[in-house]
Amino acid sequence: MSKDELDEMVRGLAPGDYVTAVGVDTRGADVERVGTVLAPPKPMKGKGGDGFRLSVGLKGTDPDARSTWTMLYAGQGHAQHTRPPKPGEDWTNGPLKDIPGMRVERPMHIFFGGKGGKRSTVPVTEGRAEVVHVGDGRYEVRSLVSGAVFFSGAWNAQVWWSPAAENGEPYYQEQGEDEHQDQDQAATGHRYGKPVYHVRTRNLVGYWTEKKFTPIEEVE
Repeated sequence: MSKDELDEMVRGLAPGDYVTAVGVDTRGADVERVGTVLAPPKPMKGKGGDGFRLSVGLKGTDPDARSTWTMLYAGQGHAQHTRPPKPGEDWTNGPLKDIPGMRVERPMHIFFGGKGGKRSTVPVTEGRAEVVHVGDGRYEVRSLVSGAVFFSGAWNAQVWWSPAAENGEPYYQEQGEDEHQDQDQAATGHRYGKPVYHVRTRNLVGYWTEKKFTPIEEVE
């Protein structure tokens, strides 16, 4: 890719876009990040010459966080628009630590598909779940319906997971709020279920029941 082609590619990227970016990190190591563009691409000069720093991560993350930085240079790096994964349909077999938002100190809501690893080829158990840190570097994946523990493991434990919201990001439900659906209906004036809030911004992103998540955009 020439410098002119890099410039043209970057002009097509804007904050809020969902992309796959391949480049180098702050240490010069190859990196691939999939997520939301958090800020306008920033022209910078680095080890690869003139390029751009692209911040890609969980929506709401500080774009100055080094963990989001991806340097793009002519001949080394590219970024393209990517369809966000669909809840319960697009699955990842990987470590718990790679679930977006895992570094936030509150339970992550996901679809859980069972234990992962090299010998596991397909998800075997589908259910809405939350990932909770229980101490000493251990995590539990618990059913949102029954509270039963689906899985227990360390930070690097391999599991099958799928995002629990249409934007490809995890979400959480405010603890202790609207414990019964009839209370939710009385408070909201509709019957979409319990309110769900974004993991970082705390904005209302939709409603959920045991059978369905309804994005806020679909609420009349």
